[in-house]
Amino acid sequence: LKMSATGTTSLFYSDTIYPSDMAFSPEKQLYIVDSRSKRVIVLDAKGNLVRSFGSGTLEYPTSIAYDSKNERVFVGEHGGITGSFTANCKVWVFKSSGGLITSFGRGGNGAGRFYRIQGIAMGKCGNIYENDPFQGNISVFNENLAYITKFGVFGDGAGQLNLPMDVTFDSQERIIVSSLNNGAIELFNVQDTLPTSNITPPNTTICAGDTADIIISFTGTAPWSFTYTHDGSNPTNVTTSSNPYTLQVSDSGIYEITALSDGNYTGTCFSGYANVKLNNVIPTSAITSPDDTVCEGIVANVEFNFTGISPWTFTYSIDSVLSDTITTSDSSFVLPVTEAGLYEVTSLKGNGCSGVSMTGNTRITVNPLPTSVFAAGNNTIDVCQGDTFDLDLDFTGTAPWTFTYTIDDMNPVNITTLDSQYVIKAYLSGAYEVKQLSDLNCVADSTDTHPEIIVHERPTAALASIDSTFCQGHSIQMPIVFTGEAPYRFSYRYRNASTVSIINIYNNPYYLGAYQTGVYKLISVSDKYCDGTDLYGQSKITVDFPPDALFTYTADRSNVSFTNGSTNADSYLWDFGDGHASIKSDPDHIYFASGTYIVSLTATNWCGNHVITDTIEVDLALSNHNIESEGFNIYPNPSDGKIYLELSHSDNKKISLEVIDVSGKTVMNEHLLNNSERIFIDLSNLSEGFYIVRLMESNKIRTAKLIIEKK
Repeated sequence: LKMSATGTTSLFYSDTIYPSDMAFSPEKQLYIVDSRSKRVIVLDAKGNLVRSFGSGTLEYPTSIAYDSKNERVFVGEHGGITGSFTANCKVWVFKSSGGLITSFGRGGNGAGRFYRIQGIAMGKCGNIYENDPFQGNISVFNENLAYITKFGVFGDGAGQLNLPMDVTFDSQERIIVSSLNNGAIELFNVQDTLPTSNITPPNTTICAGDTADIIISFTGTAPWSFTYTHDGSNPTNVTTSSNPYTLQVSDSGIYEITALSDGNYTGTCFSGYANVKLNNVIPTSAITSPDDTVCEGIVANVEFNFTGISPWTFTYSIDSVLSDTITTSDSSFVLPVTEAGLYEVTSLKGNGCSGVSMTGNTRITVNPLPTSVFAAGNNTIDVCQGDTFDLDLDFTGTAPWTFTYTIDDMNPVNITTLDSQYVIKAYLSGAYEVKQLSDLNCVADSTDTHPEIIVHERPTAALASIDSTFCQGHSIQMPIVFTGEAPYRFSYRYRNASTVSIINIYNNPYYLGAYQTGVYKLISVSDKYCDGTDLYGQSKITVDFPPDALFTYTADRSNVSFTNGSTNADSYLWDFGDGHASIKSDPDHIYFASGTYIVSLTATNWCGNHVITDTIEVDLALSNHNIESEGFNIYPNPSDGKIYLELSHSDNKKISLEVIDVSGKTVMNEHLLNNSERIFIDLSNLSEGFYIVRLMESNKIRTAKLIIEKK
């Protein structure tokens, strides 16, 4: 796998079985040792196979190191994957091109011998360091492959190694060993009293007219005197107290230290070399891709073409503002971009040399994605059945806009409009959401706002149809049943009076109290959300009032006529104050003795009674030409009901006779022929008691008392 600086991975090369170790050459070729395929694979910087070698020679190789100075490849033969130790535990030496040179070391535990080889590193002075995990030590060989020494002991303490797995060097030439079984990284210093030198970097390319800086680092005591050669000749002597020392050169070739001494000793270890190469090819660049227009978030490709020697490092600008610096080995490089602007190359280097010809440019136009936003946001909106709500949808972008909206992710509706604000007449319940939107240039996904419409059925109210009659002071509770959601509000009317409104009702049913006469009808109803239109039922209520007794009277001697002025009464009871009573509405009563009488009238209906009294003065001594008692006699009196009337002073041939009981009820009313002075009348059908006999002529009224007694 290949991993970028940002951590993304991609497949680099796949034709391996068990890759165990790898090393880079100065030419940036990757050397991979594959234990199972028993070979070394060489890849270029793009992952292309350059060559392979070692097949038929290697048995189970696990380690590899590259000797830059001598262009050699060291491959460690593991020694087997079983518990036994074999003599074939050694290091193979190949040319960088793959040819076998020799081998050194062998199985065992003596000097220059190994139980296993796991990890090889190139150290200072060209020394070779080989890691033995089973013996827990590091063997050191010189540049000529001769054994020098070994260090490290098996164990779990500080500086001890328990199954060491690899060895390498840091920038200070310290030895780093990873110890597997004690989970440690052990750090060792290379002890050397003689002065040493090290040259970096090993490979440098300069352009015509430029110089290269060769960095020489020393150990020992200043001052140092050293001799360096250029391509093995022209030895040059330099004395310096600077550490490190910078040697500036302008000629191509290999620069090496051949002699060194410090203030005390003469050294023999000269590490490293500098291979300075001269590049006479001037790079050029050209942007060849045409201007392009893309939508926001869509990648446009800017193509760069280079001449010269790779790798090329270039810096580009966007609208004259420096953007980024890129290094590539591709002579035709495609840069994916999403930012709008004019793209130009501002600087260029090819294999380290600056270019002066940077032609072409391309303009990338990025159209913003259209957006749509519901003015209602993500709110919930209540709508009454039969009504609509205007969902305002605001667009950005360039007309025309085409969008698709759904309600609860169903029933997509497609609309095209030239207006930057569109109104959706919402009348269905659900979440309204724009699923896709496009303008003249681009297509966008759904929007973030999705208001929800809740359609409520309109409320209804039903008043129970109750026709009722009751007395004043009482009432009736009439239930009203609602549909919808509380709180409710309703109004009603009765007797064509003003409308009465009742609000904030949570009870269902609600009981409406009726106290007055009228036809009760609902006028309107509404609930928490809506006004209703369907109203049902009406009740006819009759309120009866209690009786109000009232009377007046006129008196003519003993005869008193009463006029009833009572209201709201169904029946009446008169008490005349003389022991007699009547149930007539407007009775006449005859008093037989002068005096003061307290008359009471009791008016009655089903709601109760009301009594009123008045005082009447009766004076029988007063004269009245209309009433006479003379010439009128009844006998026998008392009687059993069979009586005779004797008349005198009467010239009328026709006389009316009335018999009235004590209650004022007329129990007999007949017309008599006045053709004799004595008339027989049979009243034996009447009950015992006191009666008034009244004779009425054209201009006379004569009365007498009659008592009926039966034995």
